[in-house]
Amino acid sequence: MKRLLFLAAILLSQLSYAQEKSEIFIEKGRWGLGGHFSFSSLNSNTSYYEFATDSDAINLEVSPNLTYSFSDNWLVGVGLRYTYTNLDNEEGSVHGIGIAPTIQRYFPIFDKLAFNLKGSIEYFHKKIPYSGGEDAIYKRYSANIRPGFSYLIHKRFAFEVNTGLLRYAKIKEEGEGRTEFDRFRVDFGLSNFQLGGIFFF
Repeated sequence: MKRLLFLAAILLSQLSYAQEKSEIFIEKGRWGLGGHFSFSSLNSNTSYYEFATDSDAINLEVSPNLTYSFSDNWLVGVGLRYTYTNLDNEEGSVHGIGIAPTIQRYFPIFDKLAFNLKGSIEYFHKKIPYSGGEDAIYKRYSANIRPGFSYLIHKRFAFEVNTGLLRYAKIKEEGEGRTEFDRFRVDFGLSNFQLGGIFFF
């Protein structure tokens, strides 16, 4: 937990250092309702001598977020996250849910285009079914930083793309056994490409 708070403090200090009051992407006092959506599918074929398996998995994620701009180009808020994984085998489906306070900073590039950094501290929970034994409970406490770009299509709506992830997480897995470990992750692959938007009112 101390490492999570330390990473959050670094995020806040870096965002404060980079603030430019002369350029405004989103002015103070605006509420926002937005979020991100992602979808992926995976097909795997495994063969070992006379044994062969063919499996498909579908992953869906929806992340709504309610924010308030407490200062020019700054948003604070709270986000929810729902994930669904459909496994094409006897294990069935996996549902996950998370909640996270968030903070976001816009860095204007042009009149309607801005680079953004979004920080969050999230609790995420999911139950993983196993047909041959006890179901597993997965819990993750994480501090996250996501870079991205925002484009104002209208003064009330911005289209957003997130292109990567920096995360420190503490993970607990409980089932037939119990496992705890820490993980630091930097990922700019397509698995962390997110499309979304935010409506300001």
